[in-house]
Amino acid sequence: MSTSALVVGAGINGLLVALELARRGCSVRVIDQGEIPNQFSASHGKHRLLHPWKSDPSRGLDAHAALELWDKLLRELECDGFSRTGVIVANTDAESYEQSIRYSPSSVVLSYEDTCRLMPQLAGGQFMNAILYPEFGCLFADRILYSVCDYLSKLGVVLMPRCEVSRIEADSGRVELLDGRRMYADLVFISAGTGTHKIRGALDGLSGTIKATTMRCYVMYLDPNAAGTEFGPFSWASLGGGDLWGMPNVRGIAPKLGCGQLTTPHDPDEPSEDLDAISRRIIREYSKLYPQFSALTGRVRFNHWTLFSTPDSFHIRDKAIIMTACSGIGYKFAPLTAQKVCTAVLDSKQRAHS
Repeated sequence: MSTSALVVGAGINGLLVALELARRGCSVRVIDQGEIPNQFSASHGKHRLLHPWKSDPSRGLDAHAALELWDKLLRELECDGFSRTGVIVANTDAESYEQSIRYSPSSVVLSYEDTCRLMPQLAGGQFMNAILYPEFGCLFADRILYSVCDYLSKLGVVLMPRCEVSRIEADSGRVELLDGRRMYADLVFISAGTGTHKIRGALDGLSGTIKATTMRCYVMYLDPNAAGTEFGPFSWASLGGGDLWGMPNVRGIAPKLGCGQLTTPHDPDEPSEDLDAISRRIIREYSKLYPQFSALTGRVRFNHWTLFSTPDSFHIRDKAIIMTACSGIGYKFAPLTAQKVCTAVLDSKQRAHS
């Protein structure tokens, strides 16, 4: 069965869906409002953390499935896009310990003393022990995006930059662009991302009662040569408190601090907040539990992503499929999201055709 597919949005989720569709014999075009890959997309950046999802047991299983798919994909792309740094989760109470110990058969329990020795920045911190997941680590986001685009072109996927969408019709598979052009496809995959707010009316109409909210996420890059940044070799996924996560100096990229508590709804077209104030807030959240972070400084960066008011990663309405890997799970699960979406949609189409 020959199927034409149009993917709207060339972030990591859209690109990996396009790859999965091409593997399954579909004729695929990918459009984006900017360049492809788009340096302003939520997927762009130096690196992303791949780790078990501590707050939800099913996400722990998904993390291992995603890791296996990333290993396979990066071999296929011949892309050195992953560093197995190992990821540490600090446990502040017995309940968090019971949660985190279940997620990996190869996990290692580290005492408080061993954790502080291996991760000097945690010395004097408020935690009872830590779990090391040695098989997880960092995905090099930009490098992966460019490798995927090159590979898609070799597979015959058409990449169409600077195509801004004004309207999407789910029943007909018609996509209208701001410049007046129209495109049609058997299936239209809408990869919710940093440009979703511009077609919010179309998106809300397609998704029914599902609300899509644009979120702003802040990270802080530290000066790798400054005193106090003698970090251990491991990444960290949660240090308690306000969802503290980050990465050490990896392949020359400065240490990165993340604080999920600061992620809030934000219209991308509105002026930015005071980034110096955000920097101070990040350090304040870290130093509440880990005093070694109190003197650190760095540069704050941010991006936008789309949060759905449902944990599901995709929604089908006639010929349109709205999808996201960002309802709390992000870049790290993109190949798993692509596989789930394409399997569900193409199997459904095959049954309808039969």
